[in-house]
Amino acid sequence: MNTLDDLRRTLDHHAHDVHDDVVHSRTAAVRGRAVAVRRRRVAGVATAAALVVAGALVTPRLVSDTDPQLADRTLIGQVAPASMRSLGYTYRFVEGVEEADGNASVRLDASDTPRLLSWASAADDVTLYTAVEGQETPSERTAFDDFTYVSPGESGRWAVRGGGEPTAIAVYELDDDVLPAGTTVGRDITFRQEVGSEQLVAAGALSEGEAVLTVTATVPENQRMRVAEFCQGVPSDRDEDLWVVISVDGDGGVGSGGCDHDDFDPATGDAQFLEAPHLPAPGEQVEVRMWVARGVDGDPIAFEGSRLALGLYDVADPAVVVGGWDMAPHIEHEGHEWRFVDSAEATVGERRVAYTNTTDGLLLAVGSHHRTAGMVTMRGVGDDGVTRSSGGLGGSSTIGVLPPGGSAQVTTRKPLGERGSLGLALYERID
Repeated sequence: MNTLDDLRRTLDHHAHDVHDDVVHSRTAAVRGRAVAVRRRRVAGVATAAALVVAGALVTPRLVSDTDPQLADRTLIGQVAPASMRSLGYTYRFVEGVEEADGNASVRLDASDTPRLLSWASAADDVTLYTAVEGQETPSERTAFDDFTYVSPGESGRWAVRGGGEPTAIAVYELDDDVLPAGTTVGRDITFRQEVGSEQLVAAGALSEGEAVLTVTATVPENQRMRVAEFCQGVPSDRDEDLWVVISVDGDGGVGSGGCDHDDFDPATGDAQFLEAPHLPAPGEQVEVRMWVARGVDGDPIAFEGSRLALGLYDVADPAVVVGGWDMAPHIEHEGHEWRFVDSAEATVGERRVAYTNTTDGLLLAVGSHHRTAGMVTMRGVGDDGVTRSSGGLGGSSTIGVLPPGGSAQVTTRKPLGERGSLGLALYERID
């Protein structure tokens, strides 16, 4: 039987083999060996996904169209909704800009929380320009019926051009008074009930003065769980080698450095993925513990003012295995929800897999690779490509959103061997 010591050695060896969104489980090719993979919230490979717009999309969920400041929300003759929702969070209208010449823009300073931008135009279609790497995306949604997601910390100018027709932009800020469905622990740490196709089963936070957080849950039928971690307030200027440590039923520990997590949406921060043999049988209880120590094997330390929390999620069975990685039935990306619809994989001897969007809507492309020789490059529309190491477990990364006619590809320097895999998974937007 494998032990957590095996797991820790595997994680150390493959520390670079990670991918971005909390959307894919561990590689199926190593099932029964390492079963926990560290995740760090990072920017997507291609930020075109920040502007998920164009035909065949459904209207975003609007909370309310009534507001005392109706006049403030009336822009170029259209009324921007008072509220919009994204992944369970509510955003309130705060300002709008309108221009008669067809070019509306807004400059945003960096914020600790995300924002949404929506738009309207008298034109049949517009082009959106995002401050993030200068991406531009056409849109046929011109009635405040879609939005782009602005991540925490992003700043710059966003613009909408309507070919000379009047255009407008509405800005929405997070409403801290309206919590998403889920469990709130500690003072104000909320783990969402649903994250893509995952379901929250238990959550907890460290009490004042205690050093070890313990959360107990019932093991799901498929013996697959994700441990979403939250850590804040542990000193970072000490000479000691401080680690955040996670253990399952007291069997050793898996550690990570760093303790500066954002308290917005802790369900999508750092995580460990667990499954058999490191979990008890389905229906039995599992105890997951979390603490801070000097080194992975050190004793727990209590720091005044620090906050630890974790959520345990039931991970759904994969929709498919692509490029050696499990692809979840539903995922989240840049404030939107997506559903698996298609995939493509290279065969032995090939060096490339590509996919072209032949639908009328948008598709989110995710690239994966396992046991490929040399370096792997992933590219989307208008993307120069991001090179990924292909050693060990390989990796899986969100490439970006493909408009109708757009394409994505994953390539490797050497032909694919018998044990290697290279693939693309495609998701359609459903929110």
